[in-house]
Amino acid sequence: LLSPLYEFFKPEPEAAEALSAALRLYAQTLVVETEEHLKQVLQFAEKYELHDFSLVCLEHIRNVHLSESHNSFGGLLSKVEQNPIACHFLKSIEIWETAAKAVEALIHSFGKIEGWASGGGYIDQRGVFFKIKSSENQVFLRESE
Repeated sequence: LLSPLYEFFKPEPEAAEALSAALRLYAQTLVVETEEHLKQVLQFAEKYELHDFSLVCLEHIRNVHLSESHNSFGGLLSKVEQNPIACHFLKSIEIWETAAKAVEALIHSFGKIEGWASGGGYIDQRGVFFKIKSSENQVFLRESE
């Protein structure tokens, strides 16, 4: 019924750090298979007053991405085993060789891009630049080993 989001990502070794940065906000996210499962989980959470969780429904993602070709994307998506979840979360995330190239992209496409710069920099979809240090506490890094 529930699977951790990180189980849907199998990155190439050199992409593990970028994947961890891109998905850091979703480290605790659980995936449900169907809309019916989503409703059941939400009812359960409400009944037992559960908080601080996040869910995504695979059925909804499959419906949205049904007509898209997952092989046509580059960037971070090209560095992981592709599936509807990977496509949904990674299709618009670029990879830049340097932080300087990331900043240049940020200037020219503010708020329209998201990506990873080799050396530990990440720009989110709101134009915020993060300098990130690898940590063994990052679930997406642990799972890629």
